[in-house]
Parts: sequence; structure tokens; C-alpha cells
Amino acid sequence: MGKRTSNRKYRESAKGIRKNKIALWKYRGLKENNLFMNQIYDEYLKSKECELCGEPYSKHNKKHMDHDHYTGKFRNICCARCNSWKADRVAKNIVWDNYIGSWQITIVRLGEYIVRTTRKKYDDAVKVLADTKLKFPWYFT
Repeated sequence: MGKRTSNRKYRESAKGIRKNKIALWKYRGLKENNLFMNQIYDEYLKSKECELCGEPYSKHNKKHMDHDHYTGKFRNICCARCNSWKADRVAKNIVWDNYIGSWQITIVRLGEYIVRTTRKKYDDAVKVLADTKLKFPWYFT
């Protein structure tokens, strides 16, 4: 058995699927300790319906792990509709832009830009989000 075959078998095993799903969540911004990540994954597997609307998951309305994009903390396991509805209300983002060598800060609410600016330091970018949340708390509800 070659290395490729054994790698594929591991990726398709329950342990490999768990590891890849948790790695994907971390890549997408979930910031929790490994013990809690495993608990979230177990709840994710057990979840049969959305925690927000109560609808069962389906082929067209899949389950998602929802987290706060600002803090990276887990919120709940919900359906795609509820997850995108929440994202449509307020989308907060800090991403590194290699082209301009700065942190790009974007806050969008209901499709309109509230803040769109750049900062050289990540801590400054986080402060922009925090200040915006203090000045305009109604944007974040």
C-alpha cells in the first residue's frame, strides 16, 4: 500500500474527517481551545436541526458552525439560511492585503459599507472595529 492510499484512507476515516473539519473551522476564524473544538464537533455531528429556527437540515439548507468573526468565539450550529441571514445583517472583516501591505477593515450592514479603511498594524484594525461597535451599537444588533 502506497503513501497516497494510506493518506486517503486516513482522510476518509472518522478521525481524519474530524481533524479536517476542525482545521477548516480554524482557517475560517474559529478561535477556541482544542478540547472545546472537539466538543463543538461532537455537537455538530449530533445536531439534526437549526438551533436558531428549528428547521431540520436538508440538501439545500446544510448545517454550519456559526462564530463571531470579530472575537472568533463559537456561537451556535445553525442552518445555511440563518447563518447567511446573520452575515447579511453585519459582516465584520479584517484581512491582510499583500498588495498594499496593510490590514483591510470592512464592516458591512445590510449590503452597505459602514467602515472600509486600512491600518498598518493589526491591533489598530481591531481597535477600529471596537470603536465602531461602541459608537454605533445598533449596527451590530
